[in-house]
Amino acid sequence: MGAGNVRVPRQRPGAIRIAFALLLTMLMLYLLTLNSPNDAASAPSFDASGGERATVEIEFASLEGHFVQLCLCKTQQDARIEAARYIPRGGAGYLLEDAGWHVLGAGYETLAAAQRSAQRLSDAEGLDCRAYSLRAEGVLLRMTGTQGEISALRDADSLLRALFPQMNQAAAGLDNGSASFEQTQTLLAVLQNEAEQAALALQSMGGWQENPVSAGMEALMRNAADALGALCTEKTASTLSFSAQIKYNSIDLRAAHVRFLRELTKS
Repeated sequence: MGAGNVRVPRQRPGAIRIAFALLLTMLMLYLLTLNSPNDAASAPSFDASGGERATVEIEFASLEGHFVQLCLCKTQQDARIEAARYIPRGGAGYLLEDAGWHVLGAGYETLAAAQRSAQRLSDAEGLDCRAYSLRAEGVLLRMTGTQGEISALRDADSLLRALFPQMNQAAAGLDNGSASFEQTQTLLAVLQNEAEQAALALQSMGGWQENPVSAGMEALMRNAADALGALCTEKTASTLSFSAQIKYNSIDLRAAHVRFLRELTKS
């Protein structure tokens, strides 16, 4: 992991949580209006022009995120202090509240990879590192819309899932010296363009703002595009600092995606 100037606490996660609190309130109100999975009239409807409309089942698969936990604190203030202490050692300094305050250093696609990394850090630096995981169960929804609208939702979900490992790999390239600062920013610019196009595709859906599923997915994708855009214009001279910022944002995006899917499963 690379060390970096991760701001503790950051403003972005707070803003994301506020935005999602509003979106998830919309989602729960909407889900209360559903009568049964077999009632076609209960499916959300997008009022988009063009294309034949149909009611189909769309599945969002289960989602996991696995992280190296640098420490667990009882209070946010203690977590801030610990995060600031661990940042020079290579942690992203991401704070996550869940039965205490977790200070996370990096994210991984598998639990085994997170456990191996935690063990290496514990052995090399004498830290009490552990693996910490987040999970959302899969959900099956009935959606009414054109083929293009349904594809926009599926494509956005797929891209969000892919961004997490791609951003982590970009950070790893900086850490091990296989990629330069400029090469990494070029890669992130490509990812930012993909996220931007996915957000625009969701916005082209008629009534997307009134539908909590499409609105929530668009908010996730917009946050991804904004985070990647900021990384693309980062001017820090330290590759380790840049690596830490990438890790921080990858954790933030995966945690937000998990929270969104968890709310969908509450129906």
